[in-house]
Amino acid sequence: MPADAGSHGETPGRAAWDALAASALNGGDIKSLESASADGVPLGPIFERVTVDRPRAWRAAMRWETCERIDEPDPARASDDLRAAAAGGADAVEIVLVGAPRAYGLGVSLDSATDARTTIAAVDAARGPAIALSTGEDFVRDAAPLVAAVSRDLPPSVARVAFGLDPFNFADADGGAARLVAQARFARRLADEGWRGPYFVADSAPAHEAGASEAQEIAFALAAVVEIARAAEEAGLSRPRSFEATAVHLAADADVVLGVAKFRAVRLCAARIAELSDVSAAAFRIEAQASRRMAAKADPHANLLRVALAIAAAALGGADRVTPLPFTQAPGDPDAFARRVARNASIVLRDECFLARVADPAAGAGAFEAATLGLCEAAWAEFRAI
Repeated sequence: MPADAGSHGETPGRAAWDALAASALNGGDIKSLESASADGVPLGPIFERVTVDRPRAWRAAMRWETCERIDEPDPARASDDLRAAAAGGADAVEIVLVGAPRAYGLGVSLDSATDARTTIAAVDAARGPAIALSTGEDFVRDAAPLVAAVSRDLPPSVARVAFGLDPFNFADADGGAARLVAQARFARRLADEGWRGPYFVADSAPAHEAGASEAQEIAFALAAVVEIARAAEEAGLSRPRSFEATAVHLAADADVVLGVAKFRAVRLCAARIAELSDVSAAAFRIEAQASRRMAAKADPHANLLRVALAIAAAALGGADRVTPLPFTQAPGDPDAFARRVARNASIVLRDECFLARVADPAAGAGAFEAATLGLCEAAWAEFRAI
């Protein structure tokens, strides 16, 4: 018990806890345990309890979705991976196409509606895992085969398909402005045909892979959301629908404190944008993919722990959907075993470790609250600069 705690069990003050920490250092300076994130957010050994006086940021459903990445170039083999994902309990599958920003040298080749039908043959687009596309630069060409394959059997309004239109993660002299306008018109066409979407993705994973800090990653994603919403509204979608049309995509790494804080912070910043835009904060859908930047090539089995920590951080931070990367993604094409282990890690953490049983479990915890608020401030400043 700290020295200034009385015999009747009074709550010890900060000085008492500092003294305890200092005594454990054998005379060392407690400041030696203090550090800061890349954005200058303090990370110390002791944080005081925080009283939460704002609405808790959380996903719409308690249970997060487990998504499996499908990136095998051959449509028949991609179909086998998709069938295994559906049978293994995946709630969603992301079909990463050749040329997508996150293809990592792989990617499914859907050159025709026949290829698309072959790939998704094992999935009921209405009742099975949701389908998400990750498209390349020629988004109309990329999406057309899947649109034709799904609409052959189902009305668009019934199918659960996200189109993954990404305006900003390609090299353009104009920063993607022309692509954004074209994609907004295409999204309007999809909406008119009855597809529910979301149509766009505000994907900050490429920025993360390039070395962006947590606040920079949040700012990049939210700036993309706002620009996409403006373009979608100009193309004819309502303002609420313009925000609902985009999924926010962040990377999750093995730093649990900053990871939880990052996903909580993006929700709070999104809620502020929603307030300023006169839309519901529920319009924002936050998705996570395990970081490729953190993965080891030489010793890939160490990635098993890294991916598990990333899943936990994103899920505890409130991500709606989590996509674990197979532990052999970095050194090469992952096999069926690596895909199954990644999928099961998310399912076990959610359904057997019960990480989805408590809404916002970090609420009130000093370290997480301090990191969340620090990232909010830093991300908001970066967002306004963009």
